Amino acid sequence: MSLKSQKTVLVTVVEHCPANHDEWKIASDRKKCQEISDIIFDEESPVYHCVPSYNTKKFYELCAGVRHIAFGYCVEYNIFSKKVQEKNEKRCLNFTDHPCPMYYPSNEIYKYRGCYEFGKIIQADNDHKMTTRKDRIKDTIQETTWEYEEKRLVGNEVKVTIFVATVLTMVFVLALAIILLRKKCAKRGSVNESIDEESSLLKTKVINGYKYVNVPLRSVNDS
Repeated sequence: MSLKSQKTVLVTVVEHCPANHDEWKIASDRKKCQEISDIIFDEESPVYHCVPSYNTKKFYELCAGVRHIAFGYCVEYNIFSKKVQEKNEKRCLNFTDHPCPMYYPSNEIYKYRGCYEFGKIIQADNDHKMTTRKDRIKDTIQETTWEYEEKRLVGNEVKVTIFVATVLTMVFVLALAIILLRKKCAKRGSVNESIDEESSLLKTKVINGYKYVNVPLRSVNDS
């Protein structure tokens, strides 16, 4: 089999991977990948690998041909394609502690310990995203509440303004009605006084059983 198809065998799940070269050598000798080289692999000699799987905390020991990792990415084991490949979500090139070079062989991942913590980092990133999402939802709820309160206060102010304007209008109309009524009553009173005055000028006499009304004469100017 060529490296392009990259056959992986003896895949087992382990609790952790070797942390240094000595542990790597012990694990490699225990796995005995070289002994199955002539039986299973046609061209590429299998070597010991211990890599994490994508987005999990599991680690896999396996025998596989060396893959040259490019562009400073970490390594992972794809359980579906059953290949050792670049972990495109994480670049060990950017590590502050033991960064990897731009190109390195896949079986030397033990040198870049940050790649083994990727599962924890993924979980931390997910927790951070979840917290951020909750904070955004909380902020949105608060903004919506503030907008509702603001609209409610504005609505109340408008209602109060309308109520005050209505009351003032009613007071004005009532005052105007009272003034007009008073003027009308005053005018009617003056008319009644004029009638009473004219009535008082009329004198009635009774002569031989007949009533005679003495109407005062008016001058031409009065008429």
